Amino acid sequence: MKKILLSLVLLLGLGMFALAPIASAQQAEVLEGVCLTAPDPAACQRDRANADTGINNIIRTVIVILQVVAGVVAVIMIIVAGLRYVLSGGDAGKVASAKNAIVYALVGVVVVVIAQILITFVFNRINQTANPTPAPAAPAPAP
Repeated sequence: MKKILLSLVLLLGLGMFALAPIASAQQAEVLEGVCLTAPDPAACQRDRANADTGINNIIRTVIVILQVVAGVVAVIMIIVAGLRYVLSGGDAGKVASAKNAIVYALVGVVVVVIAQILITFVFNRINQTANPTPAPAAPAPAP
């Protein structure tokens, strides 16, 4: 049973990392399409080039990697806890332990999602402070 569970975990983990380059390529294509439809495609390309460099990119990459790891761990915990729940044989202690593991995994996912929302909010505020958008010019008075 342990070999099957270990094989399943490895398969899921490797599958997640194998699909990451495909998702990244699709994201690049979507962003390219956004720049093509922007009012100023050259400025859009320039902004994308600036956004891909610097400490912000490194921090965002580390955060994304940590989120993927947290998501994979949460899925594995839920699968293992579900198996423990099914195989508990009616033992109240094992059932309670399995239920608690599922609840803790779900709470962890919620914490990761809330952290992502907060991090996105902070990064957006930092970027707005660093690169303020100019106020629109007042219309010329009619003669």
